[in-house]
Amino acid sequence: MAANYVTHKFDGKLTKEELQKHFDSWQGSARVRYGHRYDNGAISEARGLTIDDMVCQGWKEADNYLHPKVHKRGPAVAIRLQEPGQPECWFIGAICAA
Repeated sequence: MAANYVTHKFDGKLTKEELQKHFDSWQGSARVRYGHRYDNGAISEARGLTIDDMVCQGWKEADNYLHPKVHKRGPAVAIRLQEPGQPECWFIGAICAA
């Protein structure tokens, strides 16, 4: 079974509690759209959200940090992402089966 690396960005001004609520809403929407099965390749497969205190400077660093931390049927992981010239955001990564 193949796997998808799913990412999403949320406003960096969100508190951890607000981020969790936004993630839950995003995941809930995916469950409505793609179903509740754990093989649909969408974020609905992630088993919760782990919020990490890491701050990465750019996409490459963020991907290099997240890839070893996310696993199929595991939780999504959120970190802070600071890209040059862009406002800080929450960056979420997850591995979902397809």
